[in-house]
Amino acid sequence: MFQHQFLLPARRTRCYSQSLAGIAPNVAQQSTAPVPMRYAYYVRRNTRGSIPVYTELRNTKHMTLIRNVEGDLSVSPWPAPPPRPG
Repeated sequence: MFQHQFLLPARRTRCYSQSLAGIAPNVAQQSTAPVPMRYAYYVRRNTRGSIPVYTELRNTKHMTLIRNVEGDLSVSPWPAPPPRPG
């Protein structure tokens, strides 16, 4: 039986950081550290790592219970709708 062997020419590899070395002198010095966001409330995960959100249906009532919430709950994560004209 015949066996075929293909020999491919070896390629020179170059890291991504090496390709940017000629473009930007030093990107690390130009960038600043990101500012952490502070939210009004925080939902802790439970011991299994999931978010403690529970839903329940009773007749026509749909209830959602969120546990382990810390902070100011009166703050809404969504902006207020614009006032209606009239």
